[in-house]
Amino acid sequence: NPNQTVWKQQAVSLANYVGQMIYIAFVMTGDNGDSWMIDNMYVNAFCPTPTNITASNLTATTATLGWISPPDVTSWSLEVVPIWEAPTGTGTVVTSNPYVVTGLTPGVEYKAYIHSVCGPDNISDYAGPFFFTTPNCEASNQCPYIFRLTSSSGYNWSNGYMTVVQGGSTIATLSFTGGPLQDVLVPLCDNMPFSLVWNQGGVYAQEIGIQIINVLGEVVYSKPPGTGTPNTTLYQGTAVCSVVNCFAPYNLIATPVGTTASIAFTGPAEGAFDYYITDDATAVPVPATAPSGTATTNPFEIAYLSPETDYFLYVRIVCEDESQSYWAGPSALNVGTGNLITGTVRIDSNEDGDCSDAEDFAIPGTQLVVTVGTDEPIYAFANVEGQYVIDNLPDGDDVAVTIQPVAPYGFDEIDPVNLTVDFPAVTPTVADVCLALSDINNDIEVVLIPTTNAQAGFLSNYTAVVYNNAPIAATGVTLSIDYDNGHVDFVSVNETVAEVDSNTVLITLGNIAPFGSATALIEFQVLPPPVNVGGEALAFSCYAAMAETDTAIENNTYILNQFVVNSFDPNDITVHEGAAVFIGDENRYLHYTIRFQNTGTAPAVNIRVENQLDAKLDWATFDPIIASHDFTAVRDANGLVNFRFNNIFLADSTSNEPASHGFVTYRIKPKADIVEVGDVISSTAGIFFDFNAP
Repeated sequence: NPNQTVWKQQAVSLANYVGQMIYIAFVMTGDNGDSWMIDNMYVNAFCPTPTNITASNLTATTATLGWISPPDVTSWSLEVVPIWEAPTGTGTVVTSNPYVVTGLTPGVEYKAYIHSVCGPDNISDYAGPFFFTTPNCEASNQCPYIFRLTSSSGYNWSNGYMTVVQGGSTIATLSFTGGPLQDVLVPLCDNMPFSLVWNQGGVYAQEIGIQIINVLGEVVYSKPPGTGTPNTTLYQGTAVCSVVNCFAPYNLIATPVGTTASIAFTGPAEGAFDYYITDDATAVPVPATAPSGTATTNPFEIAYLSPETDYFLYVRIVCEDESQSYWAGPSALNVGTGNLITGTVRIDSNEDGDCSDAEDFAIPGTQLVVTVGTDEPIYAFANVEGQYVIDNLPDGDDVAVTIQPVAPYGFDEIDPVNLTVDFPAVTPTVADVCLALSDINNDIEVVLIPTTNAQAGFLSNYTAVVYNNAPIAATGVTLSIDYDNGHVDFVSVNETVAEVDSNTVLITLGNIAPFGSATALIEFQVLPPPVNVGGEALAFSCYAAMAETDTAIENNTYILNQFVVNSFDPNDITVHEGAAVFIGDENRYLHYTIRFQNTGTAPAVNIRVENQLDAKLDWATFDPIIASHDFTAVRDANGLVNFRFNNIFLADSTSNEPASHGFVTYRIKPKADIVEVGDVISSTAGIFFDFNAP
């Protein structure tokens, strides 16, 4: 402290010397020519210091400051100054926590200090400085600009990054995480200058590319890879949020299936849309460019694309006054071989040997073992409409294909579908599967899925699903759920419900169609501390019943033990049966749920979940049973499972938190003849949001 301008307060507790005469000495060890200044010494009741200052509800001119206050303290001294100013030590005495600070300047970084005031001449040490920055303008005066990040290698920026600066403060830091491109939406204040600064080039600066796209869809700045200089300001301009009649779409995603691409974007579901598709990356359309085609729905399809070709797609909206938005894009699209096999699994209800009749309904979830030529088999699962797709198959003449359905409950072993195909083919190969019923057995099955973690003091959500595994309707279906009312309170369910007693609810599900399912969405309130503090087990027991006599009563009961957590990652994989399975139960199914949440700033259009099955699991028993959204599932011969949620448009948590969550649940059995006491089964899931890293 060579300038001798900074004073530091020290508080010493005298609690151990009550009733005694004491002496206070100031002692210097050593003699190095230093000097002390000691002032303002008091003997008072101890005044504890506040902790954990936070800032919320930031506007251009106000901020709500809060803190954790010591007990019995009701008055505080608060001082807020710009970051470049020194505190005076004389703050404003406030008596409310939190406290709204007014009269701030937009776009300024501030620091806050706070003392507890315990009495005259008795204040605590200060807490702080705590830093916060006011936005440059109110949210109503902002609009999103798109900063499109790319890398010529397709990898990340290798420690390179850029910042967006407006009003003298950094409002966004940009760093690419990999893939063809990455769009970052940055809210900018209308009619205010902003700049893009290349702060650090990283290891491979020559691979970095970026575009700035305004609210009209115009590219106002473009830096291709190999241009520009790190540690410089790349762009300076003024943000414009002018209201226009015809906004461009965004979040444009193209998903290939064979030689057809499904096109989806954030925008109207119906209307007039132009699209422009090219295999020339440099052919960027301008307003006068003639479209390649038109569409009236979102999503829409583009057919007859060329195999093994990289395309670049743009879309614009034609508004009611015939004006046109700017082109949105490009969205990169890679068409593989274009060779696919598709079909629908149906049941021959009237036993006429033909599954094309109206009463021959589809069977969802059927597993198909598909062998193409001499390659390893592919394990596909029919979706909720009974449809399956095997895509991107290699070229070849007279390729032998075998499709072996795995017989659902109530069916005898089913003969395979054998066909010979030539790839490439003019039209997709369609191989429908027709199942003949051997006998009729009534069977329903229940599973209870925790779709959120159980957090002390918060609502916890569950999905109960009752499946009809029979080719005839199940009638009078009910579901009873027993729960521990010492740890949770029942809140609600989306079906007719009656409370049987203080820890049981009875849910009426009615009739379930053949091979259909019924779902109940249930909410429980996890009781707050001290009842639940983390680590407690919540026990649930479900029992499904129907009017008919069930021939497989063992799957009518489901037990769930869920552990209470504190803070948690919304992206996780959980096995319902808990941390241990006892010998004797190894022939029972394990149920896994993979949860994900879009915590970004824009909807996630396509989501892929990749899950490697452990070698100690019996892969043949893998069975995807439910998900939050429509999906497809394919397992390869090495036990790698891919769940695909195409055109899901999962909302981001900032705009719609409840709709930002998703999940998928499957079941699988351990290998009973291999596992031994002490064996560990591991599972890891990679969750891919559009082009982002997992």
